[in-house]
Amino acid sequence: MGAWIFRSSRWVWWMSAFVVAAGFVLAFQFVKPAPPNHVTMAAGAVGGSSYQFAQRYQKILAKQKVHVDIIATTGSLACLEMLQSGAADIAITQSGTVDPSAMPELTSLGCLYYEPLWIITQGYVKVGRLSEFAGRTLAVGPQGSGTHILTLTLLQENGVTPTNTKFLALEQADAVQALFEKKVDAIFWVTGIDSKTLGDLDDEPETPTLFSMRRWRSYTMRYNYLKHLVLPEGGLNLQRNFPKKPVDMISTMAELVAGPNFSPALVDLFLQAAEEIHDRGGWLEKPGEFPRAEGATFPVPRQVKRFFKSGPPFLQRYLPFWVANYINRMVIMLLPLATLLFPLLKVAPPMYRWQVRRRIYRRYRKLRRIDMRLQTANAAEALTALQRELNDLEKGVSSLSVPLSFTDLQYELRWHISIIRSEIEKRLLQAPQADSKEAQPLRTEAEAGDRS
Repeated sequence: MGAWIFRSSRWVWWMSAFVVAAGFVLAFQFVKPAPPNHVTMAAGAVGGSSYQFAQRYQKILAKQKVHVDIIATTGSLACLEMLQSGAADIAITQSGTVDPSAMPELTSLGCLYYEPLWIITQGYVKVGRLSEFAGRTLAVGPQGSGTHILTLTLLQENGVTPTNTKFLALEQADAVQALFEKKVDAIFWVTGIDSKTLGDLDDEPETPTLFSMRRWRSYTMRYNYLKHLVLPEGGLNLQRNFPKKPVDMISTMAELVAGPNFSPALVDLFLQAAEEIHDRGGWLEKPGEFPRAEGATFPVPRQVKRFFKSGPPFLQRYLPFWVANYINRMVIMLLPLATLLFPLLKVAPPMYRWQVRRRIYRRYRKLRRIDMRLQTANAAEALTALQRELNDLEKGVSSLSVPLSFTDLQYELRWHISIIRSEIEKRLLQAPQADSKEAQPLRTEAEAGDRS
């Protein structure tokens, strides 16, 4: 009976399967590709804070089977140019390096930690304002670095320009070496307090002096990406008490910036790594202060804002990244199935019932034609022919297999057939008879068996 049910309503199932398949094909157009397992990350010079943090990202993401290649650059501007050209997917850069409208393809994944401007001078240099650096030899960071851009911006605000001062575009390590060899009077340097090169200052016999930015309010008022920080006495070295008094500093923030080729599927994974690395805070950062969206240079996507507000997606809280991502992608494929199956489950049963009834009603159509011909049939020959058709019809109805819930229709049809048979037999008895053999009513096989 199960096979008959399928055969009798197979067009219903074929139509349902076609609709569901079409829904899958349509949904597949919106399924995001699987995230890449290889990412290129640009950072600053080797030994700088951004490069050291990039190594930590590399280690954490390796646990999720995402390989991160780190590219050391001359600084933030070089990192941003690599993002824009597609040479890098993501980078740690310095906030405020460029006007975001100049690179509209880039987006921010949030700020990570403070990167103060360190102004380190020779002991004999006695200055209280940036304008007093005029006429000296200054290391202002390599071309393309955030240090170089910020330093020149601040110095030019104070009238210190290449026409009255000697600027040297030196790398961090070279600048520190030049400072202790007294080839420069001061170095300007934007980096995190965890920078390895910054720690090397304590190893020198003559500890340099840190310049205190007394007019920090003026700078933070002019440039909203700058923040005020205070480095306490002995903040870098308690044993040697360096610095010897509190130092007012202005600081940028390190920013995680994604290029146009960065996969959105990896955004949450990088944000989870950022939270693991930076949420505990540091010497200058309070616990829970970073990562954050506030203060970002580039536009922050809605996905990033949602992460900072609600945390990682539900599945990624309990499942490995690749498993959670696969399930999220497959949900898009399952949506059309759920959407289409709901109406199909409502439509299919009535269509199935109609298909079964149709088999019964098709026999009723034959019965009706026999009944209509009976109204005008008077001769015994015509009545006998109708009786044969009726017997064949009943034989087919008796052998018809229908579900148990529809047997009432089958038996009603057989009862109606018996009514028409009775009418035919009655007319045969009254009809003019050509011979006695033709006049005998035909019996069904069942009736013949009963009489025997």
